[in-house]
Amino acid sequence: MDFVIFDLFLKFKNRWQFKATFVKGLGLGGASGVLSGLFGIGGPPISIYLINSTEDIYEYLATIQLTYAVGTVIGMVMHASAGSYTPTVLGAVIVSLVPVLIGCLVGI
Repeated sequence: MDFVIFDLFLKFKNRWQFKATFVKGLGLGGASGVLSGLFGIGGPPISIYLINSTEDIYEYLATIQLTYAVGTVIGMVMHASAGSYTPTVLGAVIVSLVPVLIGCLVGI
């Protein structure tokens, strides 16, 4: 999916090309957080910022994957602190790890 987004952004990069700065990163990161919290679609603002601040697709992919990983870990910690993880949920997570790991190995 990110390759498709990256290709679309490359085609239209001249329309929203800007110098990546801390303030712009803060603004687009904040917009991403709000959109993610309200609608679960926080990726587009981050992608726009990363397209302008990374040199190639590998740097872009690594950075966006780390961004999603950090967000996922934060979400997991918040759910754990709220007591959302019941034994049933934890059992389903453990069972679902097997196909996820198989998919990762196949994908590599």
